[in-house]
Amino acid sequence: MPRPDCSAPRHIRHAIALALAGGMASAALAGNGVQWRLTANVPVMCAILDVNTPADRPASLAITTTCNAERYQLVLQQGAGEAGLRAARSSAGPVQISGSAVTIISTRPGYALTTIELTAPVSAERLSVTLQPV
Repeated sequence: MPRPDCSAPRHIRHAIALALAGGMASAALAGNGVQWRLTANVPVMCAILDVNTPADRPASLAITTTCNAERYQLVLQQGAGEAGLRAARSSAGPVQISGSAVTIISTRPGYALTTIELTAPVSAERLSVTLQPV
């Protein structure tokens, strides 16, 4: 039986195990092997786990997330306006910057660390970060 990906959230691993055990997966013999057909609906689950500003780099952010969407955005707001973004990088995959949003194209679901360089230092009290699956 295939093992669920350990980076997936616990409830998703349980759903996959139940689907396999409950008969939602069908097996058929084909020549010398077995083929599996699995159908599952996995809800999109995303969350920001932590946002840090390194003391030695006040115009830099380190954002820790978990997300199982193929594409998602981190949107930064400074007070009532947009935060100026200079560059971004993510362990989840390639990124694109547009305005005050960083779009992440995830190569695998789960935990990711995204670092963002701002055009100027921002006070933590005036900065908000939201995560949106797209």
